[in-house]
Amino acid sequence: MLRTVELLIAIAGILLPGYLMARCLGLRSRHAWLAAFPFSALILVEIVIHFTIFHLPLRSIPVYSVLIIIIVVCTYFIRTGRAFSTVELPEFAEEGCGVPGKICLGFSVLLVFAVLYRSVSYPLSGYDTFFRWENLARLILQHESLDFYPPITPQDFAIYLIPDGIPPLVASVYWWFYAATNEPIQQYSAISEVLQLISAMGLTFYAAYYSFGLPAAWFSLAAFSSSALLIEGFTIGQETGFTALAVAGQFCFASVARRRPGSGAVIAAAMFAALGALARDYGPALSCAGLLVLALDKNTRRFLWLYMVTTLLLSSPWYLRDWVHTGNPLYPHGIPGGFAINEIYVAMQNSFHEKLAFYRYNFLEWCDHVGEILIGAPVAIVGVTLFRPGCRREHLPFIGLTLLVVILWLISMGDTAGGPHYSMRVLTPAFVSLTILAGAVVARLYAGDCSWLFRGLRWTTTLLIVTASVYSLSSALAHPFSPRYLLSAITYSYSGPPELAASTLELAKMLERSDVTATGVLTTDPYLGTNLLRETKFRPVMVWSPDVKFVFDHKLDPREIQRRLIAMNIRIVCYSNDDMYTPFLNHTQFFRMLLQQAPIGGAGDEALYYLNPEGSVQ
Repeated sequence: MLRTVELLIAIAGILLPGYLMARCLGLRSRHAWLAAFPFSALILVEIVIHFTIFHLPLRSIPVYSVLIIIIVVCTYFIRTGRAFSTVELPEFAEEGCGVPGKICLGFSVLLVFAVLYRSVSYPLSGYDTFFRWENLARLILQHESLDFYPPITPQDFAIYLIPDGIPPLVASVYWWFYAATNEPIQQYSAISEVLQLISAMGLTFYAAYYSFGLPAAWFSLAAFSSSALLIEGFTIGQETGFTALAVAGQFCFASVARRRPGSGAVIAAAMFAALGALARDYGPALSCAGLLVLALDKNTRRFLWLYMVTTLLLSSPWYLRDWVHTGNPLYPHGIPGGFAINEIYVAMQNSFHEKLAFYRYNFLEWCDHVGEILIGAPVAIVGVTLFRPGCRREHLPFIGLTLLVVILWLISMGDTAGGPHYSMRVLTPAFVSLTILAGAVVARLYAGDCSWLFRGLRWTTTLLIVTASVYSLSSALAHPFSPRYLLSAITYSYSGPPELAASTLELAKMLERSDVTATGVLTTDPYLGTNLLRETKFRPVMVWSPDVKFVFDHKLDPREIQRRLIAMNIRIVCYSNDDMYTPFLNHTQFFRMLLQQAPIGGAGDEALYYLNPEGSVQ
C-alpha cells in the first residue's frame, strides 16, 4: 500500500509541474495535459543536471522541494493573471469528431493499452537499455550523484562501464520512479513509455490540425497508430520516444505560433526542442523542426531569437558540463578541434564502422532495409508517395526534418552494433513528420473528385490503413517478438537482464560459484560487466578503461602485459569469438597469445581465461 502511494506521488511529480508550466505559457486546462509529461521530464532533467554541476546530492527529498517551489511559482503566475496570453487549441466538439475520427481515436486508445500491457509484461526490451539508460538510473539511485558520468577515470569506469556522454533525460525519469519507492523495479518504465506515447499522439494530431485542418489531423493519427516501427521506438525504453515527442511538440506549437503569433507558443516549441537535445547527443539537430516552421513564415521570424535563445539556455548546461568534465562537449565522439576522446573505444568502434556503414550494403540488402521501413510505417510512407508536385511552403519543414533525420540515420548505421533494423529507431522523428504530411495528403485524396481513379485510391488507402493498423497492434501485443509469434508472445512475461545476453548472466553466476578468488575480469562486454557488478564479488575492468590502455601497446611483450594485469589483480580475461570487437582484439599480441591456451570455462560465445602468476595462461 505504501509503495502504491509513493508511486502515485511520483506520477503526480512527473505531471503536475509540467501541467502548470504549460498553463503559464497560455494553454487551457484540458490541453495543458498534453504537455504535462514532456515539460515535467524537461524540468526534472534540468534539476538533475544543475544538481550535478553544483555537486549536490541527488535525492528524492531535495528534488521534491525544487518541484514544489516550481509548482508554487507557476500557480502564483496563473492565479495573478501574469501568464502568457491563451494559446488556443481546438476542441473536438468545435468541428465534430465524426465516425472516422471516433474509430481513429478508439484504435489509438486500444494501442496505448497494448503498449502499457507489454511494457509491464516485458519492460526495457532495447538491446542496450540494460547497461545504459536503466543502469544509469540505478547508479544515480545508488551513488546519489552523476559525478562518475561520463566516465573518464578508472574509478568512473568501475561504476559506469561505457564511455558514453548521452544526456541523462531518460535515466533521470527512470531514477525518479526508482527513488520514489527506493527500489529499481523495471516495470515502472512503462509509465514513462505510455506517457510519451499519449503525448506524442496528441501533439501530432494538433500539429496536423493547425497545419492542414481537421481531416488531416485524423488521418495523421491513423498513420501514427499504424506505424509499428514508430510505436517500437517508444516501447524499447530508450531516447527514441522522447525524440519523436520532441519533434511532435515543436511542430505543434510552432504551427500554433504561425497561426497566432505569440511568445508563449514559441517558448513551448523551444522547450520541446530542448527536450530533444537532452534526449540524445544528436538531439540538438532536431531543433530544426520548430526553427523551419518559424523561419518560413514572415509573421513568426521575429520570434526566432526567442526560440533559439530559449533552446540554448535549456539544453546547453549539459553540453558545457560535458565539455568541462571530459574535454569534449560531444564525448566520446571525435569532432574536429582536438577534443578529448577515449582512444581505445573510438578505435574499437571504428573497427566495425566500416563493416556496418550504409555504403557497405548492396542493392538487394537495401531493398530489404527499405522493405522493413515500408512494412513498419506504410501509411506514412505510401501516403507521402501520393504527394503532388509543387509543394506549398507549409510542407517544407516536414520535408526538411525528414531528410535531416534520414541523414542522421545513415550516419548512425555504422555505429549501431545491433544492425540495420535496430538503427531504424533513429527514424522515429522522421516518422512523426511523415505521418503529419501523410495526413494532409490522404485528407486531400478523400476530399478530391469522384472519378474511378480517386475512388480506387481511396479504397486502396483505406485497406492499407486497416491492414497496417492490425499489424501495428499485433506488433505491440507481441513486443519484443515478431507478430508471427503473437499467440505465444502475448502471454509471455520477463524482467531482468536481456535474454539475448543470457549467457553473460550464466557466466557471471558460474564465476560466483567457482573457487576462483575475487579478482578483476578484463572484458569488452558491458552485459557481462553489469552482471558481474550486480551478481558477483568480481569486478569488471573494461578494456577501454585508461588504466589498462597498455594492453593494446604493440611495443610491449604479451608476457609483460600479463604481469602488469596480475599486478593490478586482474587475473581473468573474457574473450568472445563472435563479437563486433573480436577482429580488433585479434590484431593485438596479448589476445593472440591468450587464444593459444585453454579457457577455464565459458558460456555461449564467451570464454574465460585465467592468468596465473607464473607467467602462463591457464
